Order: sequence, then structure tokens, then C-alpha cells
Amino acid sequence: VATFFLPSDVGILSFSGGPASASTSTASAASSGAWPIGMPAAWAAAHRVAWTSHLGRRTNGIVQKSNLLGAAVRLQTGLHSMTARSSSSSSSTETRLTRDERQHSVAIVGGGLAGLATCHFWLDKIMATASSSQQSSPLSSSANNNYKVVIYDVQDKPGVGGASAVAGGLVHPLSPRGKLVYQGLEGLAMSNQLIGTAIQATKDSSDGLENSESIVLSESIWRCAQNAKQVKQLKKTAMDLPQLCQWLEGDELQQVFPIKEAVSESKTTADPSTESTPLLGALRMSHGCRVIHVPSYLQGLWLSCQQKAIQLNQSSQEDNQCGIHVHVEWKPLDSVNIQQELNEYGTVVLSSGASIFQTYLKRSQSDTDSQDQQHIFPVQLVRGQSIEFTSLTKPANSVAIQDAFLCGKYVSPLPPLIDEKHKEPRCRVLVGATHEFKSQATPQEEVEASLKGTTEFMVPRLWDESRYVVDRFTEGYRVQSQRGKFGRLPLIGKLDDAAADGMTNNLLEHKNLWIYTGLSSRGILYHALFARRLVDAAWDNDEASMMEKFPELTWWKP
Repeated sequence: VATFFLPSDVGILSFSGGPASASTSTASAASSGAWPIGMPAAWAAAHRVAWTSHLGRRTNGIVQKSNLLGAAVRLQTGLHSMTARSSSSSSSTETRLTRDERQHSVAIVGGGLAGLATCHFWLDKIMATASSSQQSSPLSSSANNNYKVVIYDVQDKPGVGGASAVAGGLVHPLSPRGKLVYQGLEGLAMSNQLIGTAIQATKDSSDGLENSESIVLSESIWRCAQNAKQVKQLKKTAMDLPQLCQWLEGDELQQVFPIKEAVSESKTTADPSTESTPLLGALRMSHGCRVIHVPSYLQGLWLSCQQKAIQLNQSSQEDNQCGIHVHVEWKPLDSVNIQQELNEYGTVVLSSGASIFQTYLKRSQSDTDSQDQQHIFPVQLVRGQSIEFTSLTKPANSVAIQDAFLCGKYVSPLPPLIDEKHKEPRCRVLVGATHEFKSQATPQEEVEASLKGTTEFMVPRLWDESRYVVDRFTEGYRVQSQRGKFGRLPLIGKLDDAAADGMTNNLLEHKNLWIYTGLSSRGILYHALFARRLVDAAWDNDEASMMEKFPELTWWKP
């Protein structure tokens, strides 16, 4: 479990124009102070005992520090501070909050993958409710038929900020070692369902088919074997998942991407030990495994949510009955008034990333002076830097990179750039990403050297300055959960009366507060699957059933 201090500007996406113009918002993280969060001493001690027992290991009651973080950020919280008043006040809370209040107004904080998927499935619940009610009996004029679903985000539209917007876009169910991850096939199916929804919504919009084609960029992902152990595992995966995967030996890859070119150029530009690596073979993932442009997908998913609301409202009017009205809105996040606004909703879902710990789950410094008062989430904040390239000439077989490649890092196509001067599309490629745990960002020249050393053997043309040029560096932060028996699962569930004395933000006193974050590097695979489970639970205010059906999701609770 990592321990680190969260600078006030973590979570801000920053771009810069090239390797020489480094721009990071965390250069002064170590000296920027902290907004620690915690819990009363007695409950902190009790939680440490429960958490230690849950993990089956000893921590001696001391918060562990990762030597990878140096002086980085501490994620402390009163998340599990279920004080004695929780049990005594729960019944009165339920009395104050009716089913209508919970279901009819929901605020979703964060408009990335998790937030938009949550919005989508909440609207599905409204549609199902409306359909069921109309079939059984007309909705009465006295019923509360108004629904309000609002996404709060620091950006004024989806797909332009945060870790989701700079994700690589690789949709597949395999771990870095090439094994099927926990519920990988279920996650793949659900993600593709939402991708299809976004594509259709974009086609139905005024922008039409052209923009919809920018969502799915490729229907193939290649996982290259770099040693004999990987060859063995990837061959096994191909046998276990023939519906998704196909193994190709090194000589067969000649027909897929330029092995000879990679070998010849690697002799002078790469580590000699990697010269024969491309010839070992690769696993081709397809039939639902694909590459998407995440910003375009997020925009399409938001279009779908808007269209659902329009459909519901029009259907209600056409029925000539007292139907429902649905209001869907994307609202800029005002950190000054957000607490007051969110208290007006029946349900609040925290689905943003790093800003959850920065803004909503923090405690005053005076309440965390003692180590006994500190508690941390079982998560880490990970910075990822990537590079976007643009070809100098129009796409051709010797230049274009049409599929995605994995080899520890990834090389992924981006939508083409239209050259206004020559009126020809230019090939664009994304290479990423670093995994940084220190408060100080890695200099861009080091990022470029690291990514080049890992990927050049597969796509040497990308690092040929006569063919491609560095367009920009991107940076994002993701919340990475603790690895467990089922890999890295998200933090998902209800925060029951989690406010504790000394909180600097009273949002945690909200009567119906849920959390959905920590998707780690599997946001694209898992975002739809777990959003559906969260909405099912939150809609009926029944976290217990979700945890009973999927007990592994309790991993983060004491």
C-alpha cells in the first residue's frame, strides 16, 4: 500500500508541444503541502486490525511507505470511519430518503469512462421503469414523474481532459502476461455494447457517419512475444480462447508487419538483445478486441445519453398521458458551490479519478497530526506520459500503422490528421505509457528514450525522423487499486454516513453517497461492467445484494 501526498493540482491534464518544452503541473508536489484525510484514533486502530486480517499479512499497525514514491502523496480518508452513530442513524436516514428521491435525481461527479457509463445505465433504469409503468397502468398526475441526471466535470464537454481522455484505447481482456483477467469476457462484451451504442448515437447525430468512423480505429491488437516464456503463455492463450486469439509464428508475421525492417534497423538503433525478438511470434487479438479513440467514444456515449432523454420525453408526449420528463445535463464543476449543489440530489456517485481524493475525501491537517489518526485507501496514484506522433508524408504501406501493438508498452493508431496545406490525411500514432509514482514528473527526453527503447523493435518506422515527428506529449493520472486475488478491482460501493469529525468537506455527510473509481489500467475493459453493477445497487439502495453476489468487490472494505 503506497503512502503519498496529493498536490492540489493533481488530476489536471497537461499537454506540451515537444520533448524540449516540458510542462507538468506537479513539479512542486513535494513542497505544495497536503490535504490529508483520516479517522478517529480508535476506529483507525480497529480498521488496521480488520484490514491486516483481510490481507492475511502483518503491518504492525504502521502505515507502510513505498520506496518508489519518495516524498509523494498521502491518500488518507475517513472512508471507512463508520462511527458508532452510523448504525444508530441509518434507519432515520432511510426514513428521510424515499425511493423517489434516490432514483429521480442523481449527480455523477466525473465524466470519464466510469461516469458516462454510470449515466448510461441510470437512464436505462428510467426507461425500464417508464415502460413497466405504462404497461401496467398509466402514470398518475400526482406521481413524481420528473427525473434529473447531471454529470459534473471540470471540463465543459466529454473527452477533453482527465486520464480517460488520454487512454490508449485498447479493448481486450488479457493481462500483461497474456492471461484472461477476472471477468474479462464479460467486461469485453459489456464494453462493446456501449461502444456500439456510441457509434449508433454518433451516426444519428447531425455530424453523421464521418465522426462515427473515428470511434473504432482498428479491429486487431498484436501482443508480441519477447522471450520463450511469453511464447509458451501466448500459445496457450490462443488455444484457450480460439474465438478471440490467433497465434502467429515469426515467419508468418512477415505478411502482417515489416519484420525484416524491424530486424535490420534494430541492429543499429536498439539493444542487440532484442534483434531477434520480432521473430518469436505474436498473438493476434480480434473478434471484439479492438482499438478505439477514447475521446470520440466518450463524446458518442454522451450523445447517446442525451438521445435517450429526448426519446423518453417524446414518447411520453406521444402517449398523450401524464408521462415522465427526463432532464440530462453536463455541468461544469464549481468547486466553491459543489457541496451545496450535490446535497440537493437524492443520489451522488463519485466517479472521477484523482480528484476524488483531492477534493471530496480529505481531512483537515490538524486532525491527522497523529499517526494513529491516519488511514489510507489501498490505492496508488500513477502518472502516465505518452507521445503522439504525426507522419510527415501521406499514409502509405511504408508509413501507416493501422493496428495496435503491445510489448510492455503500446503503439496505437489515432484518427488521421487532415493536412490543410496538401489536403491529405496524415497518419497519427500514440505510444505509451510510462508508469510514474514519484511526485516529480519524468523529463520528456527520458520519457521518449524509454518508450523508444521498448517499442522500436516492433515499429522502427515510427522512430524514423524522416517519416514521423513528435506532435505532443500527453499526461494523465489514474487511481490504481491494490492487486489482489482477482487482479486490480475498482473501489465500488456505498459510503454510508462516512463523515467524521474534522472533515474539511461535508460532502461525506450526504445521505446517499456512492463511489466508483480505481479502474487502474483496465478502465476501457471494466467501465461498463462495473457501472452496471453499481447502478443496479444504487437504484434499489441495495449494496448488500451486490456484495453478496460479488463478494470480491468488498476487498477495499474493512
